[in-house]
Amino acid sequence: MEGQRVSEIEDRVLKSGGPMNHDTLNTILKKLVSQDLAHVEYQGKVLSYRLAVGPAVEAALDEAWAEVQGKL
Repeated sequence: MEGQRVSEIEDRVLKSGGPMNHDTLNTILKKLVSQDLAHVEYQGKVLSYRLAVGPAVEAALDEAWAEVQGKL
């Protein structure tokens, strides 16, 4: 797992598509957590996630983004 701030995860997802709002990003992150591909962490008051590394998490990010786009 690799520690990342929410803004870093958002940047990764945005490479796959267009603009995203906070709710969309939360939906994607919840999906990754439910698949055990991410874990929530707090570093002081800063929310961050630990994401799995490799093709599985990249595919899950792409899939979650595609699902969210289809609902917009």
